[in-house]
Amino acid sequence: MKTKIQSILLIILLFSMNAKSQNKESLAVAGAGLIAAGIATSIAVEQLKESMELTATEYIIKNQKEMYAFSLSILDFGVTKASDLSNISAFSFSIQSLNPATGKYDNFILLMFVGKGWYNDYGVNTSYTKFKLFDKEEWNKVFTSYCNLAIADPRLKIKNIEAIPTLKRISGKDFKENDTSFVHRTDVNGRELSYEIVYLDKNKDFKKLALTKKGLELRDLRDFDVVGIVPFYTLTGDSYLVRDFSYDYKLVYNENSLGLFLKDWGVLTQIGNVSVNKIHEFLNE
Repeated sequence: MKTKIQSILLIILLFSMNAKSQNKESLAVAGAGLIAAGIATSIAVEQLKESMELTATEYIIKNQKEMYAFSLSILDFGVTKASDLSNISAFSFSIQSLNPATGKYDNFILLMFVGKGWYNDYGVNTSYTKFKLFDKEEWNKVFTSYCNLAIADPRLKIKNIEAIPTLKRISGKDFKENDTSFVHRTDVNGRELSYEIVYLDKNKDFKKLALTKKGLELRDLRDFDVVGIVPFYTLTGDSYLVRDFSYDYKLVYNENSLGLFLKDWGVLTQIGNVSVNKIHEFLNE
């Protein structure tokens, strides 16, 4: 099927290239060719997603026997950031599995790491795939460990998941010079602003945390001046911070991505902030 779609796309492309663009009729023909190409591409993408979801489902059925009633769908088709250092990509699947003890559905995330040659005319080649299942507890350990790796100020590192430190904007007159709970920050306009270190409520605020290019922030701030972004290290594009996390992988910080170095493959995959935030929100909803 993939070969047929590629042939259709080639025919459409050649037809469009031969179309005359000097008059309205030729423009209409070329436009129709582009629309047809878009439709064919959409069909191919949907077929790829279906093949990936089938592969992920088969993995769960084979390896997670306790999941006897579950739903699975791809969460983010482009979970991985393009990287010159990596020949591998990753895709995320959201899973809701019935918990017989509670009668409710628990959320899980399944990451599928893929290497070159992972997809061909017959679908997903499982010889080039690896899977990692995360529940909320394990993901939150990854998330907070990564944040601690990236946070520049040691006073703002997450020592207790029940109390996440952040910055509250205060007036200069309320700043206490000899108190380590107060910090100065310079904004993009060169103004020196004053902040107090305060602690968020895990049950209320943890799920709202989001990674940004500047650092860690609350996703739905009501007043941007009240709670400040916890700043990350500022790194150049070819600079990295690394921490050994588990038997399977190392955590790697680089701006705009959460890096997982897969030890057995010896390869780095980088998950962009947007995708990390989708995963974090789903598991902590």
